[in-house]
Amino acid sequence: MKKLLPLYCAIISTIYFGMAQNIEDASGPVENIHLHLNKTTFIQGEHLWFSAYIQDQKTKLPSVQTKNLHVQIYDIDGVLKKKKIVYVENGVAIGYFEIDSSFSAKDYLIVAFTNYMQNFKNLEPFKQRITVLNGIDESLSEETTEYKIQIFPEGGELISNTYNSFGIRLTNQKGEGVSQTQMQLVNSVGEILRSKISTDSTGLGKVKFTLEKDIKYFLEFEDVDGKFTRFNLPPSLEDELGIHVENLTEDTVLFKLVAAADIFEERKGEDYMLAIYQDENLFLEDLEININEPIISLKRELLPYGINTAVLLNQDLVPVAHRMFFNHRKDVGRIESLEFDYCMVGDSLQLDFSLPFESKTTGTISLSVLPKESNSYNPFSTIASSFLINPYIENKRIVLDGLFTNSNTNRKKRYQLDLKLLIEGWGTYNWDSRTQTERKLEYAFENGFEVRGKVLDADLNVENKVYLITDQTSTMAIADLNANKEFKHNMFLFKGDSLGIGLIGKKGKLSKAKVNLSAVSSNKPKTSNKDWFLRDFLSNKNVKMFIDEPLNLNDRTIVLEEVVVTKDLRQQTKKFQLTPNVQGRLISDLDIKRTPSVTFYLRKLGFIIGGDRGTIDVYINAKPGFMKVPVVINGILASPGEIIGMPLSRVQSLTYSKVIIPGQGPFVSISLNENYASPENRNKYVKFLIEKGYSSPQEYFNPDYGDYNSRTFLEYGAIHWKSKINVISEMPTSIKIPNIGIDELNLFIEGMTVDGFLISHQENIKFSEN
Repeated sequence: MKKLLPLYCAIISTIYFGMAQNIEDASGPVENIHLHLNKTTFIQGEHLWFSAYIQDQKTKLPSVQTKNLHVQIYDIDGVLKKKKIVYVENGVAIGYFEIDSSFSAKDYLIVAFTNYMQNFKNLEPFKQRITVLNGIDESLSEETTEYKIQIFPEGGELISNTYNSFGIRLTNQKGEGVSQTQMQLVNSVGEILRSKISTDSTGLGKVKFTLEKDIKYFLEFEDVDGKFTRFNLPPSLEDELGIHVENLTEDTVLFKLVAAADIFEERKGEDYMLAIYQDENLFLEDLEININEPIISLKRELLPYGINTAVLLNQDLVPVAHRMFFNHRKDVGRIESLEFDYCMVGDSLQLDFSLPFESKTTGTISLSVLPKESNSYNPFSTIASSFLINPYIENKRIVLDGLFTNSNTNRKKRYQLDLKLLIEGWGTYNWDSRTQTERKLEYAFENGFEVRGKVLDADLNVENKVYLITDQTSTMAIADLNANKEFKHNMFLFKGDSLGIGLIGKKGKLSKAKVNLSAVSSNKPKTSNKDWFLRDFLSNKNVKMFIDEPLNLNDRTIVLEEVVVTKDLRQQTKKFQLTPNVQGRLISDLDIKRTPSVTFYLRKLGFIIGGDRGTIDVYINAKPGFMKVPVVINGILASPGEIIGMPLSRVQSLTYSKVIIPGQGPFVSISLNENYASPENRNKYVKFLIEKGYSSPQEYFNPDYGDYNSRTFLEYGAIHWKSKINVISEMPTSIKIPNIGIDELNLFIEGMTVDGFLISHQENIKFSEN
């Protein structure tokens, strides 16, 4: 090989000066989204819970610019059923949907997208099909007799008089992949060149053979019903070079030039180039056509980890062959392992998660716990394939269990992925996409909701600002009034919260004003383009599902560590009973007026406030003496005297126990409401209910399935869901889930670290082995 400086200069100029024209696009992120669902098949009355992970494809880090994530559910006809906007913090968001009686059909699609990502035609929203079971489905799979075979030559074209490799996709009339083991390749003179060609369960297979000029070739098979199907191979090129990739070796990737011998001789000495790219990364290797040197070997460490596209360019920089491949590297990757352990603690199952000690990082994971027999979890992709594969391919449904999880070196899975990438062709980023012209960005980043209003009675000489504050989330802002006494400001607002607006006067004094709040809005998403949302929606599979018990899920339970309460308690206004020994109180205005301090309120509940040697603590009478009671404030153990002098107006809710039983002592747990405004100070603000804002997060609660040993529960029920579990490398993070007597569980864990590494883990728990 020889170096081609003019060619290098030409190609670098073509690519990078072309990209410079598109500098506005190049400087911004390319956002990708993965939704981890608690499951994908639901019974009417359940909830769909999700954790969303958003990552910048360029930096490979959690996306921090977008704060608004749109999550929507469509039916199979493209009709919007439900939608929410959820708040994104450091690339993570959480939410839920009620699967209520309005879900009367069987198949739906949940999609997730950001406003900004709609600027890029190569990006698509996250999509996942969900199924709703609302009765007994007695429909059987329909038999299909029409088949379609698609041919995908490696490198893009079949080449005459040389060894060829091509992928095949066999589908039925509904577009579903068909498994076949008796397909054969024949030529026009009746010779069988390959027999027993097989396709996998998704209909994919691969064939290699030497193709001769002026001979026609066919793929044919006979199905179990005796139907014969034959398909012609496309015509081959006679005077061009192709490229094959050998991607199963450990340390190198092999690129082989393929052509007829006379073409090698005819073009001997001509200068070609192999370009390999991924996102902003570009690798160039010049080569000289030589039949004795048709193979280029590149060390994996020279190429970026993940999906790359190799392009063979002729002397005029025109692509003549291309091939996508996944570069597995030992020295670098994007997958973080997760260390896991479990044990029984009382009547709960304790799960312990941690990152490898040497990683010295932190992350966030979400967890779905299902019965071992469950058929309700069938995701299109894991977080690994959502971020490492899906952004680069047209067919987003690649689920290769074991490729990125516990069996990362699985050679069979690597072969399956390589076959899928061969069939993908150019994927979503062809060679021309690297030199595209400047694009006008129509959709901006969304960061909260814009609040617009007008203060009718402001004296602009002394009152030219307004103070904005929310009740529940303590979001605060100051906005200027313009000459028309109008203001606007972006804030992080949650639906159902209230927004207080006060007028700032002399010396910063607040006063109540006459305010006309004209709008609280976000950017309008591109909901009219259904193709962007629903492209490649899965065809409806009529699989027989046996539901032999009534699907009547009316009662709910909320799991809060060891405490289980009913859903209805969330609507109560003051007193509630969590367990026979644990009680709770929601602090009301009347409580605050009657009992101004926390210590007086605890005395009313029967606790003793006393001290010894200069400290003041909380006690109960535990005959024959007194027992000190630990006080926890917002999950942190309070120091002695911390509650002394604390006004009751700072408390949102309080739970406590005065009972001493084995395994549990007395306690007081206080949840603070940092921006609670006492009744006497509320005349400083005019309040507005926030009707358009982020969907408020909820603690997970499970339906009462009635019988946890029924087939309905074992196949379609859910045991637990937990989002936003913080994991670190220094010590395990423990969570508890209820023990409902199921002997074997499956855990599905997805997540992301702060430095962009991906966590995708599956675990099986057998209690008999613990």
